[in-house]
Parts: sequence; structure tokens; C-alpha cells
Amino acid sequence: MLKLVSFAVAGFSLALAAPSAAATYLFELTGDYTASWEMDSNPYDPFATGGYFEIQPVLGSFPGSAFNVVILRFWTEFEGGGLTITSRLGEVPSGIVLLETVGAQLFTGDPQVAPVFAPGVFELKDFYLSQTGKYTLTISDPDAGTPAIPEPASWAMMIAGFGLVGGVLRRRRPAIA
Repeated sequence: MLKLVSFAVAGFSLALAAPSAAATYLFELTGDYTASWEMDSNPYDPFATGGYFEIQPVLGSFPGSAFNVVILRFWTEFEGGGLTITSRLGEVPSGIVLLETVGAQLFTGDPQVAPVFAPGVFELKDFYLSQTGKYTLTISDPDAGTPAIPEPASWAMMIAGFGLVGGVLRRRRPAIA
């Protein structure tokens, strides 16, 4: 009976356990065009093909976008790096490219599987006017100095583990020599 209860508690604890959420990064674009937005460090289920991945809708401060909602496309280094900001369909005007840049690749990993943004400061140039149109994109983690706080699922697993160990030690019968 004890084994059945032990396995039930262990199974329940594992069912409660969930991976922690990705860190939320702050993106600040300065230069000839300014914009700012927040996004997870590793976007969940982005649309990706070949040399880029795109995330939509993204809410932030985007001049030229009627509702400050855009489509962001992040390019691989092979495709010239950088990003493209397009006004979201449904706006007036819709689907207008607000900014297209080239520069460093802003993420690590495979864009089709698990891209992860790289925090730092990146110099970007306008895609069409490579001599003019200079931009600086800063990707930062506003919670970088905050100490980690265990999630409720972690606490539940820890308490269940202590309970199991205590139950096993309490029920252990002394060995007859």
C-alpha cells in the first residue's frame, strides 16, 4: 500500500511540475527610427521558413503603426541579419514595411526550431540605404539582477519529496541480526 501511495504522490508532483517561463526581454531601437517592445527570450512557436522567423502580433511603441501592433521578422546572418518591422494587417495602411534593417543576427539557435534572443547592443543599417539610416537595437533583461523565486510546482515537488523520504524512514523496520 505504501508503494502505491508513494508512486501516486510522485506522479502527482511530477504532473504539477512545469518548466519555468522564458525571461521577458526589453527591445529598444534608437536612431533614425525609434521603437520599443517586450518579448520572451525564446519565442514560443514562431512562424519560420529558411532564413528568418516571424512573430505576430507584437504590441509596443512603433511609429507609423496605427494601433502599435506589428509583425516582426528576424533574419539569419546568411540572409543579412537584422530585422523587419511591418504594420499589422487590418490596420490602415496595412502590411506596410515600417523598417527593414541588416546587421548582426539577433538570435541563436535554429529559427525553425528554437530561436533564443541574444541580449546585447547591436548596430543595424537600413536595408535599402546602407550608407544612411543607422540604428542601435538594445536587447536587455530587465529582471537580470532579480533573485530566482521557486515556482509553486517546485515547492510542491520538494514538499512531496520530503514527505516520501520521511514516510519511508518512519516505516522502516529494524533489521533483526
